[in-house]
Amino acid sequence: MFAINHAAAALLVKRRYPDVSLVPILIAVQAMELLWVALNYAGVERTTTEAVVRYVGDIHFAYMPFSHSVATMLGAAALAWGIGVIAGRPRLGAAFALGVASHLVLDLATHDRDIALAPFLNGSAYGTQLYGLFPLGAFLLELGFGVLCWWVYRGGLALLALILGLNLANVSLFFPGVPGLERLLAGRSTLLTTMILAQILVTLWAIWWGARRSAGTGLTGMDTGGGKGGHPGPRPDQGAVLVPRSVGRRRRTDVRKRAALAVPIVRRAPLLPGHAGLRRFSLRCRRSAGRRRRGE
Repeated sequence: MFAINHAAAALLVKRRYPDVSLVPILIAVQAMELLWVALNYAGVERTTTEAVVRYVGDIHFAYMPFSHSVATMLGAAALAWGIGVIAGRPRLGAAFALGVASHLVLDLATHDRDIALAPFLNGSAYGTQLYGLFPLGAFLLELGFGVLCWWVYRGGLALLALILGLNLANVSLFFPGVPGLERLLAGRSTLLTTMILAQILVTLWAIWWGARRSAGTGLTGMDTGGGKGGHPGPRPDQGAVLVPRSVGRRRRTDVRKRAALAVPIVRRAPLLPGHAGLRRFSLRCRRSAGRRRRGE
């Protein structure tokens, strides 16, 4: 799946773990892709193209068993969860693990058969081949998944516009008849890797910014991690609670009223011992008067 929708998957994880910062979740959903970039630059993994690149089906991830095998990604997810448990941050570990695993699921749903079972195993590779066999279906799936992530997260219009716009920016890669920059990628694997790296960084920033903007306008009840004043966000058992601004204003007004009512009580508090002493003095006077009347 393309970079924008891997990044959008972080919104689903954030919805499930609202108390976890969005930043590590964004890193998690693209961790294996960043590893793929590094291994391609190092020459360990390999990407090839057809003589003419017209659409995504002409790009072949020929060898990537270390970054995109089933065993590698599931192992990385299990490792992240284990580290989180040991470090006393089980929810962070679980969110990171889910983000890593989401990359595997989304790539299996769209890639050609280029995802190996494990490194060093020369067996079958997996993938639906949707990119090569049905690019229109792949485009609709990607676009629909991005919108679904936005809807589940309950993001704002800015976030939706970013997801739609960055998906539409890839339209020439799904339709051979639409001209685009992909024609410059033929035989240039390093340029292809660099372009994918740029997409990763831009889309991660776009989702982060769009999610923060949604939170800032009150359209979502979730903290995006480290708000102003270090606010930790909602408790894990609260989930994402939508609170209208008018309700928040009423609550603040009620708090101020209660504080104002408490001030006179505090100011009168030092007089209370004097009041008690006056009552005791009055009681003694009445008793003395009673004794004098009986003596008379």
